[in-house]
Amino acid sequence: MKIIYKSFLSGCYLFEHPNFNDERGNFLKIFSNYFKKKMLKNHEIKQVNISTNKKSYSIRGMHYQNPKPEFKIVKCLEGQIFDVVVDLRSKSKTFMKKDIFKLNSKTPHLLLIPENFAHGYQTLKADTKVL
Repeated sequence: MKIIYKSFLSGCYLFEHPNFNDERGNFLKIFSNYFKKKMLKNHEIKQVNISTNKKSYSIRGMHYQNPKPEFKIVKCLEGQIFDVVVDLRSKSKTFMKKDIFKLNSKTPHLLLIPENFAHGYQTLKADTKVL
């Protein structure tokens, strides 16, 4: 995976994931042990969710885990979203600062959100699916 944007919020990255196409269709690599070791600092993945949103402009979030924080990986599978991340690390230079990302199903992008961040998104199209 290739980092295409490093947020000013430390640990938050936008990645371009491998997308292999041939006459049968395509294959996306979204997660690997290498990614786990390098980017998640060997933390385990505790769950994987898919959100289906029927209407445009639906809002999901702001989500965070307390007292057991987790990394998040966000991928727009269908449609388009406007995602907002907020740094909730009280000792961080960017405490309570936000960054925004537009993700869609046409681009091979993954958003990595570090521990102790809140995140939420708004759908920009009907029938949007988010991993």
